Amino acid sequence: MLKLRLPTDGRFAMPLPTSRGGDQPDLSFSNSSDNLMPEGLCFSSFSRACAMRRALQQFRTTIAADSPPTSSSSALVTGSGSGPYEASWKKPRLVQTDNVPSATAAAAVTEPEERGAGTSSTMQPRRPVLELPLLLTNCRVLDVNEGCYMKGLQQVLIQGRLIKEVRPMGQLAAEAEEATEEAESEEAEEAAGAEGEQLAPAVEVDCGGAVLMPGLCDAHVHCTAVTANLAGLMSLPESYVASKTAHILAGMLARGFTTVRDAGGADFGLAQAVEEGLVLGPRILFTGHALSQTGGHGDFRGRGEEVCACGAALRGIGRVCDGDAEVRRAARDELRRGAHCIKVMASGGIASPTDRLTNTQFSEAELRAIVEEATAAGTYVCAHAYKPSAIQRAAHCGVKSIEHGNYLDATTAKLMYDQSMVLVPTLVTYHEIARRGVASGMPEELVAKVGDALEAGLRSLSIAFNTGVMMCFGSDLLGDMHSAQALEFELRSRVLPSWSVLRSATKTCAYLFGMRESLGEVSPGYIADLLLLRPGVDPLENAAVLAAPGGAAVAAVFKEGLLAKAPLQLLARAPAAVAATAGAAAANLDVDMVAAEAVDGDRCSSHVWMDGWAELNQRLFATSP
Repeated sequence: MLKLRLPTDGRFAMPLPTSRGGDQPDLSFSNSSDNLMPEGLCFSSFSRACAMRRALQQFRTTIAADSPPTSSSSALVTGSGSGPYEASWKKPRLVQTDNVPSATAAAAVTEPEERGAGTSSTMQPRRPVLELPLLLTNCRVLDVNEGCYMKGLQQVLIQGRLIKEVRPMGQLAAEAEEATEEAESEEAEEAAGAEGEQLAPAVEVDCGGAVLMPGLCDAHVHCTAVTANLAGLMSLPESYVASKTAHILAGMLARGFTTVRDAGGADFGLAQAVEEGLVLGPRILFTGHALSQTGGHGDFRGRGEEVCACGAALRGIGRVCDGDAEVRRAARDELRRGAHCIKVMASGGIASPTDRLTNTQFSEAELRAIVEEATAAGTYVCAHAYKPSAIQRAAHCGVKSIEHGNYLDATTAKLMYDQSMVLVPTLVTYHEIARRGVASGMPEELVAKVGDALEAGLRSLSIAFNTGVMMCFGSDLLGDMHSAQALEFELRSRVLPSWSVLRSATKTCAYLFGMRESLGEVSPGYIADLLLLRPGVDPLENAAVLAAPGGAAVAAVFKEGLLAKAPLQLLARAPAAVAATAGAAAANLDVDMVAAEAVDGDRCSSHVWMDGWAELNQRLFATSP
């Protein structure tokens, strides 16, 4: 068994945000380089593990189709029964994934038997790959429903993509014991012991009392908006947009976001690439292109442009449609392409060149037609809207969620509450536009307009909270502003209690996504999207700690039970380099420890994974000899 421990001595400590003349983090470091692939992400390891899983699923599907389910499928899943492959599950051995170039090589469903006297020349099933359980011990588990930590330290057993068991420390994890009995007989266990390998659980992580919480959700991102110039985005090659999007998604995952809803731009291909592990990032639920009337918030043509704005390209976030027939066709087309829900522009916005923020957009008949099409497909409509008039029109037409809602009033909030609607505020985008606008010389009038939208958004949070309106976490960032995504936690914490902010980024999003029975909790049967925070980090005391730059508060990220981000250990170039930077480093890490572990002077300063963590995904998969 590979045993890992999350250090509690500050060995991988990284700086939290510091205030700069106020109560907000200093994010002046933000620039385009922050959207490069963050260190600590386990891209190669995660991708290989996803391939192993696909191969295992293919094997199971093939065997299930060729054999009676009462025999072979039972033996395949549990290792019990009298099926023809029972023996192959008795003595699994760890797979050396470094020598496995693909899923086919990892677990091909058939292979020729060695020919010899008395052997058959027919193709026989290859011994399958087994995915072993993962056990997290000594963790403080955050209960987002109750807004507190579970009593005492817990142990969490993960099997495959799901959480199998959550139990207090000191009680035997029954599922781990059963997995051991099912994976190998007593004889096989002795043989494995002789080889020095303990098989179930394959990895045990001692969390050292750190907080374990559900993976974060962001209900409003534009991951393909690689530039804040949305009109200029249309002129960029799709190959460039897709490549840069991969780095944006990696940054989101490093910050702890394991599920996002893209509100305009992403498509099926990008979501599928993430699902297969080809791109490392959060699970993507996408709206496709947002529907906009001519001259609306999704129409980025200037006054003198007459080009098509149908929005067929990945790099665009909207498409123009007018009238009952066109809006129905556009909605049906986005649903055909796999849209999770339909996004409509129900009011004006800041980024669009030919409308005003106070506009109401689409007729009520058009809105009802779009809602009717979404309902017929079993999904819902979310609406970009700022003013009470636009929000109320959307509510009367059957819209499920309101994006932004900065100027929400008490009457409109009561209407949303009565109709069980969801509000998705996005404050950080206005904060970043205003901050960067001042630095870049943006006209004072525009800076003031954006600043007013931020202050109004903070007021709307209080109104919605006091009325009982459900709220989801959203960021709505563009271009190199994506790196400020988690700052939303700090902004909301100014007016909301931490438990509410955390719930908005977990359970409420799961409700909106239609995944409340599988996402957003650390509970048995839920998807194993989990964050292991740095020792000492307490988001219930102050949710703003999650706004630490680069996801510094998040030590490790598990996505569907696989390690996606590993803890980092900070190394220096040499003792001399430590001495030169001791003043800056003293507040953030143990300088003596760094000096003792410093590498040779000719080696560059770098981050490396904590000992053993790099092997975690590899150790979760075994195959019979």
